[in-house]
Amino acid sequence: MLHAWDRQHDHLREQGITQGAKSWIARVVLHVRRIMKTYRREAAVIVPPVDVSAFALCTRKEDFYVTAARLVPHKRIGLIVEAFNATPERKLVVIGSGPEMAALCVRAGANVALVGDVSLETLEHYLQRASAFIFASEDFDAMPWQAQAYGMPVIAFGKGTALETAVPLGDAKPNSVYFGQQTIEAINAAIDRFERNGKQISPAACRANAGRFSPAVFRCAFMAEMTRTIAVSSLRAASAWRVESDAETSDAKDSDDALRRPMEPAHKSSTRH
Repeated sequence: MLHAWDRQHDHLREQGITQGAKSWIARVVLHVRRIMKTYRREAAVIVPPVDVSAFALCTRKEDFYVTAARLVPHKRIGLIVEAFNATPERKLVVIGSGPEMAALCVRAGANVALVGDVSLETLEHYLQRASAFIFASEDFDAMPWQAQAYGMPVIAFGKGTALETAVPLGDAKPNSVYFGQQTIEAINAAIDRFERNGKQISPAACRANAGRFSPAVFRCAFMAEMTRTIAVSSLRAASAWRVESDAETSDAKDSDDALRRPMEPAHKSSTRH
């Protein structure tokens, strides 16, 4: 549905999409801007939950990197593959399938393994043991902080989702390294920086960051937004009722005044003598 963000407002109004919703909820601030652009509505941000208790922390990391996503253009998996093609000494595991799978298999170097869709057990194996998770899209994806729940650092494009869900090197208790552009050079420069300074990122800090998006936090934020929405709707309904009631009272008063007003005497016709 990404193409819908850029569709014309008139079409959306004709379909009635913008009518009826009492509250809009976005997963990240990036989506708030898209909702405003497309639907002309404000939205609250509630990040989807990650149940950290379901992920086993692993502090032992191995010498490879991982990324996981649907293999579609906006996930920028092809860019990540090209970055690793340029550094054959580094190993990359790509998890997932999609329309770009065949093309990526042709483009990938010997140091890149495209393993397709895998079982949950195999996914956990990779996410527990990889040195870092590579994320090159600005759009929402839950995989980066699911990876953090396993204690894995994230090397991410510093825009959109990453800015809201990760803490970069240089800040207190970092769990990620950002790259500023979606280019091969920028990705490899970020990996270089991670390999020089990665010891500043602890598995415990990564897991603690994922804990910020726990189911309990999500439920609290969701219920608060629903409470706010109900309160606002009730106020609007009460205000509308008062306006309607005042209008009816005014109409009734006008009717009473008209009944009480003495009738004007009819003009006598003049008679000639």
